[in-house]
Amino acid sequence: MTTQYIIGLTPHERELWDLLQPTVEDTGLELVRLKLLQRGSPVLEIMVERQDVSQGSVNLDECAEVSRRMSRILDVDDPMPDEYRLEVSSPGVERPLTTVAALEAHVGRQVKVQLSQPYDGARKLKGFLENVSEQAIELKTEKEVVTLDLLNVQDVTLKLTDEEMAVVMKNAKQRN
Repeated sequence: MTTQYIIGLTPHERELWDLLQPTVEDTGLELVRLKLLQRGSPVLEIMVERQDVSQGSVNLDECAEVSRRMSRILDVDDPMPDEYRLEVSSPGVERPLTTVAALEAHVGRQVKVQLSQPYDGARKLKGFLENVSEQAIELKTEKEVVTLDLLNVQDVTLKLTDEEMAVVMKNAKQRN
């Protein structure tokens, strides 16, 4: 398996990603996000989606199956030092973009970016994703186009424009 850069992972989260990604892929899904959060006790938050997103959203049964498979691996390999809670979900419409491939797939779309170190005094930027490379992204903000080193990027989240949100809402109404 080729090592790919995953935005915002700690070394421990990277170890977990490498351990769990093959299990997710075996189910026909893709690992979108992995975060180890402190909410009182540790929570391992996993987001998955279909490898072919044109086949629709991940359902509850698929999330439960991924959770069961991951639990077995985590119990055997025991990479978590303390008790934790495992949460598996789908990313939703304003999803995190954690890989270069995910970023490339959303060039031209509006995103929110969280930085480790401020850019021009700000750690949070919003704009349109203009360009993506293995090392950086270009973001068109209201003021300018800025180049952000991926090593300084903690989080990138897709932000729907008002027009995109209207389409999502219309489609949801048609399904009901």
